[in-house]
Amino acid sequence: MRDLTTPGKTCKILELGAAPYFFTALLLRYVDCEITGVNVRAGVWPGAAGTTAERARVRLRHGSGSSTSIDDIDIYIYNIEKDPFPFPDDSFDVVLCMETIEHLIYSPSHMLAETGRLLRPGGTVLLSTPNAINLNNTIRMIKNHSIAFYYSGYGPYGRHNREYTADELRQLVTACGFHVKDIWLENPYFRFQAWPLRKLIASLVYSSTNLPLPYLRHKREYIYVLAESSEQIRLTYPEKFYLYRNLYPDKIHNDR
Repeated sequence: MRDLTTPGKTCKILELGAAPYFFTALLLRYVDCEITGVNVRAGVWPGAAGTTAERARVRLRHGSGSSTSIDDIDIYIYNIEKDPFPFPDDSFDVVLCMETIEHLIYSPSHMLAETGRLLRPGGTVLLSTPNAINLNNTIRMIKNHSIAFYYSGYGPYGRHNREYTADELRQLVTACGFHVKDIWLENPYFRFQAWPLRKLIASLVYSSTNLPLPYLRHKREYIYVLAESSEQIRLTYPEKFYLYRNLYPDKIHNDR
């Protein structure tokens, strides 16, 4: 994360999908930054674009013992698929979109176009999301098991609605005018729960994704994209991702 910041300068960060604020607390602890958080309205369909964002303050305690710190951060609540982002152009150095894009159900392009608008020239977006073709999903399909997500009592945003491959994510981010600086896949944690022998076998199987073979590398659990804003940021709906594109707005609703 320090590689995204300028030494001696307070980095202004917008974190999309900030709740439950674990990563927010880590940033406040270890990075010289000012963070603004955004959460989507839970339990709602995108509907029509709203007019105002709800605003709140969240108090975060981070660290331990004598090094404990308390910070208050601004939180905005609105629909990142349709609502205008309530910030002026060139407001932030970094936008974080971590474990968020897979929850969207209508228009990730709107989120990306608005993200590019409010990034300062040369600003960076860091995006992470589960890999749609990870090894776990591959094994489940081989076993004739569904890879679909459960319905959620939290509403449509409480589940994964559209997961991506690394190539798909690169295409979408690039189509919206960003310059992709880096894209990589990782296994950030081992989630398999079982008896010791089965866990050992699963661990060996999953470790195969670390072999220097492109096919296996693309089976890792998570995708990370580091992209830079540009003067070509645009609202676009690539045919690969959208049906009935004529029903989507051709410009951002920017009524501030």
